[in-house]
Amino acid sequence: MILDYNRFCDEVIETDPRIRYVGIYDSGGLYGKLRDGLNSFLDKEETVDSLEDVVKTFAKRKLLAPKIGYTIYALETYEKVNRITIPIGTNSLILVSTDAILNPSEILDKILQIKRKYGF
Repeated sequence: MILDYNRFCDEVIETDPRIRYVGIYDSGGLYGKLRDGLNSFLDKEETVDSLEDVVKTFAKRKLLAPKIGYTIYALETYEKVNRITIPIGTNSLILVSTDAILNPSEILDKILQIKRKYGF
């Protein structure tokens, strides 16, 4: 499955030059790719810690799903970067970070299409 994660990350990062990072958090493990030539704002441990919180948040949101539906994605906009998180399964998610100037709706459809292609 890791090979699929690597191909997935490669395919997503190639969809737009403003995508900085693509990762898959899977039950505590993080597989990802940072665009060549860029430095990460967070180290791996900080990223994993933040994604563990996101998984807990998505779990809480599932309680509302019978009333409003399941989370498709969540978007956080920061001064330096946008972070898109997309749940896959129970304890897993996709993380995509983009340049702050990017309007994420420009690439979300492409990312969701690739997600479906890989069966996530």
